[in-house]
Amino acid sequence: MIDDSTAAAIAATWLDAYFRQSGESPGRNAVRTAPEYTFKDGKFLVVPWNSAALLDHGDEEGELAGNWPIMVDLETGRCRLMEVDEYDDLRDRGFFV
Repeated sequence: MIDDSTAAAIAATWLDAYFRQSGESPGRNAVRTAPEYTFKDGKFLVVPWNSAALLDHGDEEGELAGNWPIMVDLETGRCRLMEVDEYDDLRDRGFFV
């Protein structure tokens, strides 16, 4: 089982690679994970992410939309973006994602 801090670091590396491969990020520091807002759900660590402008400076104009949280499998370390049904389930259970 992977601990939370290791899983959060895996998510940050995955997010960086995701944007490097897609070419969507305007800069290396344009987005980052928000490890302070992570939580466990079953065998996953749910890792939100957003723009560095919002997370580091509170710049609400920099807030991103449609950025599904990263799901880190705590058994394997594999990452993926949350799916719609998972998002709906968490919202229904009172989680802010």
